[in-house]
Amino acid sequence: MPILLLAMLGVMGLLYIVFAFKEPPEGVRHFFRVPAIFIFLPDRYVLPAGRFLVGVLLIGTAVGIALQTM
Repeated sequence: MPILLLAMLGVMGLLYIVFAFKEPPEGVRHFFRVPAIFIFLPDRYVLPAGRFLVGVLLIGTAVGIALQTM
């Protein structure tokens, strides 16, 4: 079970980072929302910085869970 969770968190984190630099397709755009705390950034940085940081947090969470279960 933890392996599936780690894989899902890792893939979502990587997709968030990829879509920080490239616009996601129309069909999956609603999955990659940005937390509201990033509205204080300049307009051109809200989506890239928000998606990048969320991706890093998801990957960090996956690594943290992996280290705890070892």
